[in-house]
Amino acid sequence: MKSLFGRRSAIVSVVIAAALILSGCSKSVNDSAGGASGDCGSYAIAMHAWGGYTASAQVVAEVAKKELGCTITQTTLD
Repeated sequence: MKSLFGRRSAIVSVVIAAALILSGCSKSVNDSAGGASGDCGSYAIAMHAWGGYTASAQVVAEVAKKELGCTITQTTLD
């Protein structure tokens, strides 16, 4: 039983690896998810003084501005 399970998992692993290799060799390119394709709108982000939150909110704001073309308003909360 253990030998059969080991052989079966080895075969499945080889098949999955082959599928990943073949999919990596594909010539098709998905251009539908292009970056900064237009204005994504205007959003407000509340900046809390919680530990670690401010840095995370700043990263989200910068990515939204530069990569997505959004207009971001940051409001500092007390």
